[in-house]
Amino acid sequence: MEHSRPNSLRVVNIGPNFYILYNPSTRRFDMSSRGVGTGSTQYTWTWPDAGITSNRWFHAAMLFKGDAAASGSRQVMYLDGVKILSNPLNTVFPGAVDFAPAFYVGNNSGSGGIRNFDGVLDDLRIYTRFLHDEEIIRLAADPDNNHEPVIEAQNPVSAKVGQILTDLAAVVDDGQPSGGSLVTRWSVIAGDPEEVWIEDAGDPATAILISRSGFYSLRLDAADGERRSAVTLAITVTPTGTVFTLQ
Repeated sequence: MEHSRPNSLRVVNIGPNFYILYNPSTRRFDMSSRGVGTGSTQYTWTWPDAGITSNRWFHAAMLFKGDAAASGSRQVMYLDGVKILSNPLNTVFPGAVDFAPAFYVGNNSGSGGIRNFDGVLDDLRIYTRFLHDEEIIRLAADPDNNHEPVIEAQNPVSAKVGQILTDLAAVVDDGQPSGGSLVTRWSVIAGDPEEVWIEDAGDPATAILISRSGFYSLRLDAADGERRSAVTLAITVTPTGTVFTLQ
């Protein structure tokens, strides 16, 4: 959830079996979910160190880990870009019940009007993956504008001749601009490109093999239709075989 401005103390309900609440008594966000195989048992996480005040904007991003975890497991929230861990559970969380349709934001027809959010929500987003720290910090600082793709890469890299390298990089984007698409591309900028085999130059995690020893630089570019980013990987390739020292 992004940019919430509570004006009074009411509850936010954003879905069956899963709730993000603005707690009236503590002026803090809570998160809860119904557990697998436990009937109506509801498990709740709180952020006691993250107070909310009325009549101002907050940027809140919550990462929900819905699978079974050990007792004391925590959830993560970023409030105005600052990472905060919830309280640990006192009992083992068995994993969340699968969400059931329909999905509501705010009051649903069966709540009798008691789950309204008396405030303003702006730019609500739901992701199917966890966002990276850098993405959330950027969104909190400037949530309405398009940002360049974020590239996470191993660097530097050491390899043997003929060794297949995979998962050297990952690229994530904020989904803007609307209608745009993320495009990525590998290229060789130092070293003999004839010695570098790239299985799929458009895949950041593709398999890469270098067939001659030496120093190479590979560049990964990413573009979302408006903004661009790039990273250069330094790769040192050494010969295969066994090294003997003669004295």
